[in-house]
Amino acid sequence: MNRRLATHVRSRISALGLIAATALTLGLSARPGPLGTQLAGYNVGDPSGQLSGAQVVELASNAGWSGNDLVTIVAIERRESTWQTGARNPQTCGGAYHAEGLYQLCGHASDACQYDAVCSSTVAYNLWVRSGRNFYGPWMYPPPQSDFVLAQQAVSSVASAPPAAATVHYVGMARTPSGHGYWLVRNDGAVKGFGDAANHGTRYGLSWIPIMGIAAGSGGFWLVDLAGNVFPMGAPNVGYAFHAASFIVGITATPSGRGYWLDGADGAVYSFGDAKFYGPTTHLRLNAAMDGIAGHPGGGYYEVAGDGGIFAWGAPFHGSTGGMHLNKPIVGMAAVPNGTGYWEVASDGGVFSFGGARFHGSTGALHLNAPVVGMTATPDGGGYWMVASDGGIFSFGDAHYYGRP
Repeated sequence: MNRRLATHVRSRISALGLIAATALTLGLSARPGPLGTQLAGYNVGDPSGQLSGAQVVELASNAGWSGNDLVTIVAIERRESTWQTGARNPQTCGGAYHAEGLYQLCGHASDACQYDAVCSSTVAYNLWVRSGRNFYGPWMYPPPQSDFVLAQQAVSSVASAPPAAATVHYVGMARTPSGHGYWLVRNDGAVKGFGDAANHGTRYGLSWIPIMGIAAGSGGFWLVDLAGNVFPMGAPNVGYAFHAASFIVGITATPSGRGYWLDGADGAVYSFGDAKFYGPTTHLRLNAAMDGIAGHPGGGYYEVAGDGGIFAWGAPFHGSTGGMHLNKPIVGMAAVPNGTGYWEVASDGGVFSFGGARFHGSTGALHLNAPVVGMTATPDGGGYWMVASDGGIFSFGDAHYYGRP
């Protein structure tokens, strides 16, 4: 078992633990925003620097967020700071650093920038972009449903807020039991089937929390969102992890298709249906957040982190890229169906094979129009598919191409 434990500076803060900085005078300059409000000196003469939902939406929108991602970041700000520019965590989050301001950017910006609503919004957006537009990079812990509701109300209150379509992209794929087709899912819940992939419905337009993954189950498939809600689409309803301690980044089914595991960005695993829990039993300190999970036919599972580190639970360890220099981060993995090995895939399409997993090709040396976001293996392990964020499909070995959006 590979348990690569190292110091990981995390920005975690509870709304109950927030304290307001006193007498903060930042003197933010007034400037008009595209949504029609004015960014004035929010914190001047107001020790708490309490912003309204509309003001927070304005700041995040000006920084670059839009659509469902805008709702999510506003909810995160609500959880991290209750929308107070003067919020400060009294405990350090590594060395002499404190988490401060709207986004609690521990160690990523100066104190002055963290307390400056405009500056911190710009830094937070750039961190998000550098993390592959994944919220579980800069922030590991999800907002509660109540904060998502407030965020949605705040975005809806701004009539000219950008449409959700502005940031729509594909986030994962799952093959059919026969291997003669696959489903692709977008972050807005839209599902596209190809080959013999039957239509079991969609979550498009029904949720503002981004969908993070898909797994094929008995009779259909499951979708999981960032907060841990699981939506059975033809597959059995066996539970969800809405009160998960971290963002959910992946889902994988048991061999029977009557259960699944959910993977948290912090390494926590949640099991449902006939999925047996094997670990971890203690909190993991990670070099990089988890990016995916794959089941083992014997009942265990693997977690993969963004640096390629593999964590094997109830399953044999065959190696990892955790100690290697990678050109691009690892974004997913797939296990050989007979349990003898696994593959890792990077965002540039580079594939790394371990154990009995044979290398069938990659796009690592090609220029891609969009980054790869996931992979899945054929039933006999003689090939695999990769999917890019624009819906592009790359098939290798005995994996047949059945189409793309």
